[in-house]
Amino acid sequence: MRSSFVRPQAKEKKQLSPIWWVVGFLLIIIVFGGTFLGSYFLARTMIDDGLDLTVVVGGRPYGLSHTMVAQAEAALKGYMGRLPFGRPLAPFVLPIFPAILMSFFAYGFIAIFWSFFSRPGIDPLDVRTAEPRKKPKRQIRKCR
Repeated sequence: MRSSFVRPQAKEKKQLSPIWWVVGFLLIIIVFGGTFLGSYFLARTMIDDGLDLTVVVGGRPYGLSHTMVAQAEAALKGYMGRLPFGRPLAPFVLPIFPAILMSFFAYGFIAIFWSFFSRPGIDPLDVRTAEPRKKPKRQIRKCR
């Protein structure tokens, strides 16, 4: 017995241009690198200049004190080694977690900013449509 079903041929998918892969990769590197440098210099400023990021609410301080950052760096120095050229590794490990948090916020800001200025319309690579797809009418053979 033969099957009347014929498998449709696979259509070639349109792929995203490779340049956009590079742009996305560079964006991730630039955003994380910038937030890492920002958090590194903030930690250095807090430790060296005694900058406090605290708010007093109801007589109790909330926030980040320069002594807390200095103690965290001192604790990391006890566990971390040194870089090959003699510098301690702890000052570079300390800003990683704030940098990750700030990079999420920065990337979200960039995505929202880009959504306002990107051109409106439907991208040809976007599979969503404004209208629901209509199913093709089923062909029923009539009896002879």
